[in-house]
Amino acid sequence: VFTKISDFIVSEILCCDGKTRVWQDADNTVAVTKWLLVFYDYLLLWEEQSGCLQSFLPICSPQHKSGISKAFSQLSPTIRQEALKSITIQSKRLGGPLRLALEAKKLVISEMLLTILVADTKRRRKRKLNT
Repeated sequence: VFTKISDFIVSEILCCDGKTRVWQDADNTVAVTKWLLVFYDYLLLWEEQSGCLQSFLPICSPQHKSGISKAFSQLSPTIRQEALKSITIQSKRLGGPLRLALEAKKLVISEMLLTILVADTKRRRKRKLNT
């Protein structure tokens, strides 16, 4: 289901006739970008809160043909930066290094930026010290 949604977002909303859509009103571009950021933010949060240590949503992989990398590469750095300033981020991944990647002039989203972060506990620290 998410792959079909992602395909639709990239091919019909962010692109037009196979090319990046040129919006007549810059406010519309920012609004779409905010919506897209919040969409991915909640998907990343869902994965983080699931307790699963691996990503289970294919569109949250940088290699997916119409996933997170493809979607955000259709938007200019200025628009991504403006949209990021005006939303509240919920997920740890979008709030960390992934945010910096989205703000950069050249967009590069790697698997490392999408790795699910695990909260470090005293029990884990203790185990590390004993080894």
